[in-house]
Amino acid sequence: MRGWVTQASCRYLDDVEKNFFFPVRSDSEEAAHALRICEFCPVIRECLYEQLCRDVAHPRAVNDRWEEIFGGTRSRERRAIAVWVCKSGKSLDEVFDLIAAGARPCEGDCGRLLRPQGVRAGAMPGTVAIAAGGMCKKCRWKKSE
Repeated sequence: MRGWVTQASCRYLDDVEKNFFFPVRSDSEEAAHALRICEFCPVIRECLYEQLCRDVAHPRAVNDRWEEIFGGTRSRERRAIAVWVCKSGKSLDEVFDLIAAGARPCEGDCGRLLRPQGVRAGAMPGTVAIAAGGMCKKCRWKKSE
């Protein structure tokens, strides 16, 4: 067993609460509850890293039919993080530091990492400004066409 798993906040949840990590919809109450559990988990970074490695190693196994919450992220967020890591050439540790500082993946298909509103570009190099709806300006513009 991986040593970090014994420290995970979700380790001792009952079966009902564990199901929150596999909600049918990413915007459901169950998903929000799972994300709140992850928020203060002492091993969130290890969990996210392991799941990203699985997603990259087995891309066809990434499930589009239901959501999976791991490491404080939804499935689509992890896909965007993986794309961003590949495009940016940054290490996962650099990406984790940006995520810990509040950056989130664009919900469009561009693979960009968005910095929180009010944060200047120089403070988070390699990120773009958030426009609306969790997307960058380019993806937001494409969606409005």
